[in-house]
Amino acid sequence: MPDFPLHIRVDRREGEVTLRLEGYLFSSNLARLARMIDAEEARGLSALIFDLGGVVQIDSRGIGALVAWHRHFTTRDAEFRLQGVSGQVIETLQVCGLVHLMEIGPPPGRLTDRLRHQREALWGSHQYAQQVLMALGEGLVGLNADREILFLNPAAEQMLRAREEALLGRRIDAYVEFGPETARAPISTLHPLDAMQQGRRTPFHGEGVLRPVNGVPTVPVDLTLVPVFRGLVYLGAVVGFLDASARKASELALRRARADAEAAAAARSEFMAMIAHEIRNPLNGVVGVLELLAEGNLDEEQSDLVRTARESTRSLLFIVNDLLDFARLEAGQLAIDLTEVDVRPLIEELLGLFGPQAKAKGLALTSSVQSESSLLVRADQSRLRQILINLLTNALKFTQRGEIALGVEPEGAPASRRLRFSVRDTGVGLDHERLARLLAPGSAPDPKHPPRGLGLIISRRLCELMGGQLGAESRPGAGSTFWFTLPQV
Repeated sequence: MPDFPLHIRVDRREGEVTLRLEGYLFSSNLARLARMIDAEEARGLSALIFDLGGVVQIDSRGIGALVAWHRHFTTRDAEFRLQGVSGQVIETLQVCGLVHLMEIGPPPGRLTDRLRHQREALWGSHQYAQQVLMALGEGLVGLNADREILFLNPAAEQMLRAREEALLGRRIDAYVEFGPETARAPISTLHPLDAMQQGRRTPFHGEGVLRPVNGVPTVPVDLTLVPVFRGLVYLGAVVGFLDASARKASELALRRARADAEAAAAARSEFMAMIAHEIRNPLNGVVGVLELLAEGNLDEEQSDLVRTARESTRSLLFIVNDLLDFARLEAGQLAIDLTEVDVRPLIEELLGLFGPQAKAKGLALTSSVQSESSLLVRADQSRLRQILINLLTNALKFTQRGEIALGVEPEGAPASRRLRFSVRDTGVGLDHERLARLLAPGSAPDPKHPPRGLGLIISRRLCELMGGQLGAESRPGAGSTFWFTLPQV
């Protein structure tokens, strides 16, 4: 076994004994040191000083011996001190467990002396770490187990408006108010320092309030609290805090802006609904008069003019109804009445409604419906009819030749069966960018094609309100297929 020498020189002066150590304070030579201390104690000690300036390394048992001697002599009202700790020894103490040194110091006397010793032991652990902590922009405060302040970095001094020496030994409670924990599931309802004193080892993250010295207004802060343990013994904690004033001001401004935007959106929707309602009433009157006029004795030219006026007025009424629905959707005031709806009669009605229009344009209107005994969906019947009318109207409007096909078929597993409705045309089609814009959540009507854009937006939102979704496939010049799904009963 290698020999690790320890040289000891004894200096005595009026009951005070200084042991100047050089070499290695290892378990292999602790016995010789213990015998020497016993001999000095027999002479009657008032103070025992360990000068470690010449020690190059200490093992864990050496640290344990220092702790034991400290406890022994302080219980006998004798002073115990460490001095002259070299940089090499500091590194060794850190590896072996420097936290032991926080317990090694003079017996409880003046508070500032005890706190100074604890602080020096902590700061002495690593000069580089000390420099980093002092340079941080985040305020840092070290606490002992009694919540007394051991050190502050410059950022903490600036935020508390006080120098470190003025706050040493004071309780942190006078300057920091801990708020609720910001974790999704708070670990404890206790004050975080109480929880750590009872064994909590996880850091605390939350908000709080800083109370600077000399009546300076309080400051909202983001807090981090990290406990320090040696084994099972709670030694204290380190509190970190950042000024949250700017973040709080931004959050408040954001909430106000959001409230203003919501109020403006509600006012806009209410205005649109009012205008649409006011326009729709006289339009209904115009449509009625044109219907009566068409039944009178008119020549061919007059009949064509009345027919054109009637169709134009119906188109305008269709747009006004869409505007009214859009305004209600924006305001969240559109009611949906979900019931069991049989799809077959609805499909037959729509074929009868759009068949003549398709024939007049030279288009074929076909349907493909699965031959099951019943096709029931859970939907609002009037809104389902509205969606299909929107899609068929668009298909007729943008298809000049070919056909329009209306299809209904079930899809999905039996447990989550849905009905898929589709309207396929051979019209002009849409490019990918414009199609994605029309179907994107929160999209607005397309100013270039307002009837189609507005109708699609309303249809998509109605599908979502009924538990479904709407999509499309399209290519310019190759037609489009618009589809939507709804839960099957």
